[in-house]
Amino acid sequence: MENKNIIFSNQAWSELGRYLHNADFRTVAVVKDFNLTELFWDELKEYIPRKIKIIEVDGVNLKKIGANHCFSVECVIGFGGGTNIDQAKMIALESKCSLVIVPTKPTAAIASRVASIETLEGRATIETPEARAVFIKKGILIPEELLVSECGDMLSSWSAIPDAVLAHIRGKENAKMELLMGAYKRGERIFEIENVCEEESIELLYSLSLEIGIIGDKYGSTRPSSGTEHKISHAIDEVLKNKKRKLHGEQVSFGVLCSLYLQEEHDLLHKHLKQFGFSKIKPSDFKVYLGKIGLPRSFEELGVRGPEVISTLARARIVRPEPRYTIIDELTNDRVIEILKDNVYF
Repeated sequence: MENKNIIFSNQAWSELGRYLHNADFRTVAVVKDFNLTELFWDELKEYIPRKIKIIEVDGVNLKKIGANHCFSVECVIGFGGGTNIDQAKMIALESKCSLVIVPTKPTAAIASRVASIETLEGRATIETPEARAVFIKKGILIPEELLVSECGDMLSSWSAIPDAVLAHIRGKENAKMELLMGAYKRGERIFEIENVCEEESIELLYSLSLEIGIIGDKYGSTRPSSGTEHKISHAIDEVLKNKKRKLHGEQVSFGVLCSLYLQEEHDLLHKHLKQFGFSKIKPSDFKVYLGKIGLPRSFEELGVRGPEVISTLARARIVRPEPRYTIIDELTNDRVIEILKDNVYF
């Protein structure tokens, strides 16, 4: 929050207008969701200097594989949540223009230079230009379900870090333990949140999202917060692509629960986690916390049923185009199903 390029205040949007005026931009693209952010857009655009030509871009359409990210603009504003921000990052990359981020909810995408993009080969992470500035307005009325989902997404380090350590043990990659510990400490703080709608909880979520994003940049990838849990979430997206799905963070937090059960009996992994200073959390205790703040605890609650469960777990192994070693690479499909069926199916 102390970064000079990050404004976090009640007057943040007014500060945005001043920034755009001083930068003397003539044409600006604004990536927004024509449903979710429309409520705030009428207010935000009043702060954009009238001399600036605004090109409104639908982040949902831009998310489609093969969408054009090249625009004749001097600046792009990522307005909304992680999807819109990631699409704005891609515009900044391909259009070689300035990037400004104006989030309407906490998300690690705020401070990270990495964009998570869907490709023909699967989900990929791409390094993009650093944002010139971030403007976070206090007091926005964020729907409770979005806050709960973001809380769930930030729990990802509880399974991603053990996956990174496992990959280190197996010689698949060199884990940066100091940065992993930093992400772990931030993940611990999520458990302080009991009511996501309280002002203190929202400010904590914003603070942690910024810190986690910065850690990811220093690490050089999303590894500190992306492992098996994100593979499972992306697999659910593909298996249920023609159905209404839960929010990303809801799926991710459930993926963490699955991962914890899969990692639970891996003695070598937990020996090394203890050696590096990471404590162990019981899957049953984690499951209780998910229920406490309203996050799903079973495939059934996510709307994944019958053969879809099998398809999801199989797809999770290959959903990323680039390899990222995790606990599911240590287990057969049958063993994964055996472990999970009594704990998270229903």
